[in-house]
Amino acid sequence: MSIEPDVALRSGRLIGKRGDPFDRMVAQALALDVPVISKDAELDGFEVRRIW
Repeated sequence: MSIEPDVALRSGRLIGKRGDPFDRMVAQALALDVPVISKDAELDGFEVRRIW
Protein backbone atom coordinates (compact mmCIF):
# COMPACT_ATOMS: atom_id res chain seq x y z
CA MET A 1 0.00 0.00 0.00
CA SER A 2 1.46 3.33 -0.98
CA ILE A 3 1.69 6.17 1.51
CA GLU A 4 0.04 9.46 0.66
CA PRO A 5 1.43 12.80 1.92
CA ASP A 6 -1.58 13.43 4.18
CA VAL A 7 -1.08 10.03 5.83
CA ALA A 8 2.62 10.73 6.38
CA LEU A 9 1.78 14.06 8.00
CA ARG A 10 -0.95 12.53 10.14
CA SER A 11 1.45 9.81 11.25
CA GLY A 12 3.96 12.40 12.41
CA ARG A 13 1.31 14.24 14.42
CA LEU A 14 -0.04 11.26 16.36
CA ILE A 15 -0.11 11.84 20.09
CA GLY A 16 1.64 9.01 21.90
CA LYS A 17 3.25 7.79 18.70
CA ARG A 18 5.54 4.81 18.96
CA GLY A 19 7.91 5.70 16.14
CA ASP A 20 7.54 2.52 14.14
CA PRO A 21 5.32 1.18 11.33
CA PHE A 22 2.53 1.06 13.93
CA ASP A 23 2.14 4.84 13.53
CA ARG A 24 1.64 4.56 9.78
CA MET A 25 -0.93 1.79 10.21
CA VAL A 26 -2.95 3.95 12.62
CA ALA A 27 -2.67 7.04 10.39
CA GLN A 28 -3.71 5.03 7.32
CA ALA A 29 -6.74 3.58 9.14
CA LEU A 30 -7.79 7.05 10.30
CA ALA A 31 -7.36 8.55 6.82
CA LEU A 32 -9.38 5.78 5.18
CA ASP A 33 -11.93 5.61 8.04
CA VAL A 34 -11.48 1.87 8.39
CA PRO A 35 -11.04 -0.25 11.52
CA VAL A 36 -7.86 -2.06 12.46
CA ILE A 37 -8.11 -5.76 13.23
CA SER A 38 -5.97 -6.31 16.31
CA LYS A 39 -6.17 -7.48 19.90
CA ASP A 40 -3.69 -4.75 20.92
CA ALA A 41 -5.63 -2.56 23.37
CA GLU A 42 -2.98 0.16 22.98
CA LEU A 43 -4.75 1.12 19.75
CA ASP A 44 -7.70 2.38 21.79
CA GLY A 45 -5.65 5.44 22.78
CA PHE A 46 -5.34 6.54 19.14
CA GLU A 47 -9.05 7.10 18.34
CA VAL A 48 -8.93 4.37 15.71
CA ARG A 49 -11.72 1.80 15.53
CA ARG A 50 -10.46 -1.62 16.59
CA ILE A 51 -12.02 -5.00 15.93
CA TRP A 52 -11.18 -7.96 18.16
